[in-house]
Amino acid sequence: MKCEVQLLYKNLRYRILEINGEEYVLDFGNSIWKIIFPFLHWVLPNPVYKIDNHEIIEKLEVPQENHPKKISTGTGALGGLVGGVFLANLLRPLANVFNIPSTSLVNLIITIIVLIIALSVFVYVNRRHEKNLTAIVDYTHYPRKKIWIKPPTLKFFFNICFAYLFFMALTVVPLMGFIETGDMFIFVPGVVFLFVSFMITYMTIPPGNTTVRFKD
Repeated sequence: MKCEVQLLYKNLRYRILEINGEEYVLDFGNSIWKIIFPFLHWVLPNPVYKIDNHEIIEKLEVPQENHPKKISTGTGALGGLVGGVFLANLLRPLANVFNIPSTSLVNLIITIIVLIIALSVFVYVNRRHEKNLTAIVDYTHYPRKKIWIKPPTLKFFFNICFAYLFFMALTVVPLMGFIETGDMFIFVPGVVFLFVSFMITYMTIPPGNTTVRFKD
């Protein structure tokens, strides 16, 4: 069935869906696997909550001048990125202090630590989005359903696939090179492109018209 997708104000994790004259809040940031593999938004069903109060929907759509200013998620993600890179630079001299040779194993451990930090930042961002939404409405108290949602067009599907594979290649190749050589000049771009790859998950369900199907 036809569906109109709308963005929420300053909230990347959720979408507003209008289906057959009824309004739902779509939560597509509830799974860590969907952050790592954004294609799962189209393969697996996504939870939606039927909001039968149009005033609440308007609050979610329209900027509220009286709302206190909040730190943007982009700032938080940038802080996590800087923190991850900074930690990686600290770990290398620390390894030298304890006379640990810069072997492939040491570089692999550093890479894993930074990857965990990067993923943790996005989990934190998702939870901030959830907290911001529940400050307006506790959507979990509304009727919950699951839907499959399709990409709006075939061109959009291929664009997302290309972007994801492209930035993942720019992530994997530098990180593998760092594990082998320990060169921080190729490690830092790899971490940056990793964050870009994670950000693609927020682009898989864009505003506009698409097609959905309820699971039940």
